[in-house]
Amino acid sequence: GVGLDGMTILDRQGKYIGALTEGDLLWACKNICGMDLRQTENHSIMEIPHRRDNKAVAVTTDIGKVIETAVEQNFIPVVDDKGDFIGIITRGRILAYCRDEYIKK
Repeated sequence: GVGLDGMTILDRQGKYIGALTEGDLLWACKNICGMDLRQTENHSIMEIPHRRDNKAVAVTTDIGKVIETAVEQNFIPVVDDKGDFIGIITRGRILAYCRDEYIKK
């Protein structure tokens, strides 16, 4: 399987609100919890500062825009027409798609 170096954050209604990277989590463990994993129980995930949010795309976004977004992000959250999170597209999946389309031609 393909591993991700981050995770998506959803609100209670299932709307995408941001992403945390592995680095964000490690810094939070150090800075907020003083390297004591037991302290994580006393904090909300919303307290964790994150370097940047992976921009979401709509399920109807054309592949060109998805590829353009993948240049800046290693995974892309996907939302439906109501803004509800429905999944992610990894950069690896996009590269595989491009490879397959190239081979077809």
